[in-house]
This record gives sequence, C-alpha cells and structure tokens, in this order.
Amino acid sequence: MNKTQKAYENFQLSSRKVHPSLIRAIITVKSAAIQTMKDLELIDSTKADGYLDMLDRLAKIYLS
Repeated sequence: MNKTQKAYENFQLSSRKVHPSLIRAIITVKSAAIQTMKDLELIDSTKADGYLDMLDRLAKIYLS
C-alpha cells in the first residue's frame, strides 16, 4: 500500500467541510506572503499577479 492510499484510509475528511474563517485566514496569509515576495522582487511580478488573482477568485467562490 502506498502512502497516499494509507493516508486516505486513515484520514477520511471528505465529508467534513472547512470552516470559512480558516479559508479566509489561509487566503489572507498566502496573499500577504505573495505580495511581500513581489515587493522584495523575490518572485516574478507577472507570476505574483497571477497567484494573487487566483486567490481573489478562490475567495469569491468559497467566501460568498
């Protein structure tokens, strides 16, 4: 049995929903990290903008 299958059997979370506050917190932290990396020029600006756009879309989908 591979590790993925073992984890799936031991941690069946598919029926549990993630609380919207946790989703909001994750999106907030990820957005801040990407914006910081962009400001410090540690990540390509175009790539950072793409990630930030994706996070905005996720927020609209899961938090509306």
